[in-house]
Amino acid sequence: MYLFKQTDTKGIFEPVRKVQRGLGPRIWDLMAAQAREKKPPDGEGFPWEITGAELAHSLLGEAEKSQHDRYKLVADVLDVLGNPKRVYAQLYEVVQISGYSSWNWTPMMWKLRLMLELEDCTDARSQKRWEFDPADDFVYEFLRLQADHNWETTRKGIKGFGMIGSLNGVLLFPEALRYFISKIDKETLRAGPVAA
Repeated sequence: MYLFKQTDTKGIFEPVRKVQRGLGPRIWDLMAAQAREKKPPDGEGFPWEITGAELAHSLLGEAEKSQHDRYKLVADVLDVLGNPKRVYAQLYEVVQISGYSSWNWTPMMWKLRLMLELEDCTDARSQKRWEFDPADDFVYEFLRLQADHNWETTRKGIKGFGMIGSLNGVLLFPEALRYFISKIDKETLRAGPVAA
């Protein structure tokens, strides 16, 4: 996961820094702030959502916050920024994160928009100049935090993602599944079955 900043040229972005470390606790902080404000009853699940822009803003330093609208939180799903041997690139902007916090953990659905797909990103990587062209539709990723919104009082779990290798292991109980279905882009649901 990286923060990208728009250059002076529209549509051109450059990677600023990798922000994966500490991302789970940052998401937990934003979720817990919503829980403190809404005060869900004890023992009940807590649905919440944050935008990618909110999460990106929370990762900025004080000097960067004055230009917060120029930053995007981007998932480098093929790790082309971290591995110079890889040339095929897919970069996705984090648009929204919806979560359902309960049972000492928090499954999340990340709504992502394809911003860039390149067969060979060698030039973009060496010039640190990535031309984003947002797609019209979205893809969804399910992740989880190992703590719920009551972590401060229960101290069960940690404020981070699951162990490596089990990051995507998400059980969706009926309440959480219904919540996530309500958050999926309606056009995606209307598209119908995929042709074989």
